[in-house]
Amino acid sequence: MRRPSAFYGGLFATALATLVLEVVDTRILSVLTWYHLAFLAISLALLGMTAGALYVYLRPEPPEPAEPLEPTLPSSGSARAARRAGRFAAWFGLAIPASHLALLSLRLPTQISADAMGLWTLTFASALLATPFFFSGVAVAVALTRVALPIGRLYAADLLGAGTGCLGAIVLLERCDPSTGLFLLGALAALGAVAFGVAAGGRLQWPIALAVALLALGALNGRLYPRLVWIGTMKGNPVPEPVLFDLWNSHSRITARAAGHGPPALWGPGTRAPAAAVDQIPLRIDGGAFTVCTRFGGAGDLRWLGYDLTNLGFELRGPGEVAVIGVGGGRDLLSALAFGSRRVTGIEVNRLFLRLLTADLRSFAGLAGRPQVELVHAEGRSYLAGRDTRYDLIQMALVDTWASTSAGAMTLTENGLYTVEAWELFLSRLRPGGLLAVSRWYSPEDPGETARLLSLATATLLRRGAAAPRQHLALATAGRLSTLLVARDPLAAADVGKLRAAGRERGFEFLVLPDAEPPHPLLAAIVTARSDGELAAASRHPVLALSPPTDDQPFFFNMLRPAAWWRGGFSRARAGGVLEGNLRATDSLLAILVAVALLVAATLVVPLVAKGRGHGLAPVDFTAAAVYFSLIGLGFMLVEIGLMQRFSVLLGHPVYSLAVTLMTLILSTGLGSLASDAWSDVLGDAFWDASAERSRGLLGALPVALAVVLTALPWAIGATLPRAAAAGLPAKVLLIAALTVPVGLLLGLCFPLGMRLVASRSPAAMSWMWGLNGAFGVLGSAVAVLVSMSFGISRCFYLAALCYLALLAPLAALRGLMPQVTMRR
Repeated sequence: MRRPSAFYGGLFATALATLVLEVVDTRILSVLTWYHLAFLAISLALLGMTAGALYVYLRPEPPEPAEPLEPTLPSSGSARAARRAGRFAAWFGLAIPASHLALLSLRLPTQISADAMGLWTLTFASALLATPFFFSGVAVAVALTRVALPIGRLYAADLLGAGTGCLGAIVLLERCDPSTGLFLLGALAALGAVAFGVAAGGRLQWPIALAVALLALGALNGRLYPRLVWIGTMKGNPVPEPVLFDLWNSHSRITARAAGHGPPALWGPGTRAPAAAVDQIPLRIDGGAFTVCTRFGGAGDLRWLGYDLTNLGFELRGPGEVAVIGVGGGRDLLSALAFGSRRVTGIEVNRLFLRLLTADLRSFAGLAGRPQVELVHAEGRSYLAGRDTRYDLIQMALVDTWASTSAGAMTLTENGLYTVEAWELFLSRLRPGGLLAVSRWYSPEDPGETARLLSLATATLLRRGAAAPRQHLALATAGRLSTLLVARDPLAAADVGKLRAAGRERGFEFLVLPDAEPPHPLLAAIVTARSDGELAAASRHPVLALSPPTDDQPFFFNMLRPAAWWRGGFSRARAGGVLEGNLRATDSLLAILVAVALLVAATLVVPLVAKGRGHGLAPVDFTAAAVYFSLIGLGFMLVEIGLMQRFSVLLGHPVYSLAVTLMTLILSTGLGSLASDAWSDVLGDAFWDASAERSRGLLGALPVALAVVLTALPWAIGATLPRAAAAGLPAKVLLIAALTVPVGLLLGLCFPLGMRLVASRSPAAMSWMWGLNGAFGVLGSAVAVLVSMSFGISRCFYLAALCYLALLAPLAALRGLMPQVTMRR
C-alpha cells in the first residue's frame, strides 16, 4: 500500500464519524419524538454496523484480473480493499445527511403503537437511521479484515477514532444545531474516503467533491439556519412561528416566541387568583416541556405570584436563604425576590437558560446582576453534595427530565433528582426548620404520581430516623398541580396555621397536614407508615409502581407495572391523565421490540439463511458456537446499558453518560481484544492443546472471572458513586473509567477467543457467529431496558453475569476444536 498512514487516517475518520452520529441521533430522536426512543439509536447503530460487517463476510470482493498495478504497491489485495473501504466511506458520508432529511420528512408520530401502521412507521424510520451505519460497518470491516497491515495499529486507529467521537459529539452539539452538524459530519466521513483513496492510489475526485459540497451545505445551513434545513417539529407539533430564539446544545432545544402581554402563566393557580397582566416570553424545551421568562424591572406588583401553588414553600421560608434547582426561565427566582429572600442561588444544568438570563434576555428578565441572586451552572444534586451551605428552603418546582437533561419517560433518560438518596442529601442541606418544596402534576381521578411522591418522601424520612413521617409533610393541590413540603424537622403548629391561612386566602386544597386525616385512603396509608414494611404494603398497587425510587431504579416517571401491560388494569390506568407519557412510552417500547426484531431478521438472519448451511461445523459444534456468541452479544449489551443508566445518575446528563461510557467501554474492550493475542502467545501450546488439563482450567477462568466481577460491580458502583457526587466532572470521568476498564478488558477477551475456536475448524462459520452476536446485541438493548425498569439496574449486571457464567457449557463443547488451533502456530 502506497501510504499506510493515510489508510489509518481514513479508518480513524470513519470510526469518529460513526460514534458522533450515534450520539447525535439520540438528541434528534428526543426532539422529534419522546425521549424513550433515544436509546433506539444505540440498537440501530449496532444493527447497521453488524449488517455491514456481515455483508463483507458474505460478499467478498471479487478478484480483479489483469489489473495494472504500480510497482510501489506491494499488495494488490490491500489496494483493492482500500478502494472498497473508500467507496463505502463515501456512501457513508452521503447517507448521513440523506437519512436525516428523509427522517425529517417522515414526521415521526409521538405515540407509536404495536399495530400495523405503527410498526411500519417505526420499522421504516429505524431502517433510515440504520442505513448510514451499514455503510460505515462495511468500510470498517474491510479495513480491519481485508488489508495487509498490522492488526494492532488498525485496531488502535479504529478505537482512537471511536473514543474521540464520543467526546466530539458533545462538542458538535454545543456548537451547532444537529442538521448543520450532520452536514459537517458527512463531510468528515467523505474526507475519510479521500484518505482511503490516497492510500490506495485511486481516484479522488468524487470523495473530494462530496466533502466540499457537504462542508459548503453545513456552513450555509449554519449561517441561514433555520431557513435551509430546519427541524420544524417537536414531539409531532410544528414549531410556532415567528421564532425569536432557536437554540441547541447537548441538553435540549429551546425555542422562544416574541414577548406577549397578558395573564401570567401560573402552573397551579388558586381559585382566588386575582387578575393580572405581565409581559412574558414562552420558552419550549424539546417540545415536551414549557417555561416562561417574565419581564421584571425591579419594581411592580408581584403579588400574583403568591397565588401559584408552586410558591407555597416561600410562604413559610421565603425571607430566608433559598436554593432553586432548575432555574428555567427564572420564574422561581422571581418568586424568591417577591417573597423577600435575602439570598437565592439558582442552580441550572442547562447552560442555555443561563445564557438567556445573563445575555439574550438579561434586560427583559431583570434577574442577573442583582446582589440577592447567584446563578450557577451545575447539576442540582452534584452542586449541593459538593458544598456545606445550608438553606431555609430548597425549591424544585416541576423539574423533571423531560426538560433540561434531555430525558423523560423511559430508561437512559432519567436523572437522580427523584430518588431516596437524592432527597436524603437535600434534607441534609437544610437548616433546622428548613423545607424541601417539590411540585408535580396531580390527577384527582388517579393520584398515582402524587402517591409516589409521598412514598418517596416517607421513605426518605424513615431512613433519616423520623418516628412519624406525617408530622414532617404537607401536601396541597390546585387544579392539576400538587406541591409537597418536606420538613427536616416536624412542622410547628404555627407553620400549619400559616399554611391553612394561605389555603383559605388563595384557594388551595390540602390533602396532607400533620393534624388532619388525608381524604384519600391511598395517601393516608402511605403517610402513616412507620416502617419500610408498612410503606411497602401501603404503596402496593395492582397497576401502578408506587414504591420509592432509588439510585438503582431511578425511574420515578415509569409508574406502570410490567404485569399491567397485559392485564385489564392497563386500560384502567390509561384513564389517568398524568400517566399519558408513561403509557405512550410503554406502547412505543413494545413496538420497538417488534420493529427491531423484524430488522434483525431482515438484515442478519435472512442473509445468513439464504447463504445456506455450509458452515462446515458438526451440528453439536455449530450449536455450541451459536449459543456462545448469542450469550456474549446479550451479556455485553446488558452491561453497556446498565453502566449508562447508572452513570447517568452520577453525571446528571444522559448525553454525557452515553459519551463517557461508550468511550471507556470501547477503548477497554478493544484493549482486551488486542491482549487476547498476547495472552494466547504467552500461554503457548499448553493452552490450545485440548488434551492438556491446563487448557480446561484456563478456558473456564474467563467466564468465572467475568461472573464474579459483574456480580461485584453493583456493589462497587453503589459504594463509590455517592462519595463522588460532589466531585468535578474530570474526577467523575476518572471514576467511571476505573469502574469500567477492568470489566471492558475481560469482555474484550470473549469475542476473539470464540472466533479463534470457530475459525480453526471452519472459517465459513465466522459469518454466522458474527451475525448471531450482533443480533442478540441489538435485542439485548431492549432486554436491558425491560430488566432495569422492572427490577432495577443492578439486575442487568446479575443477568449478564449469568450469561457469561453459562459460557462454561458451550466452551466445554468447543474444546474439541482446540487441537486445530495449534496449526496456527
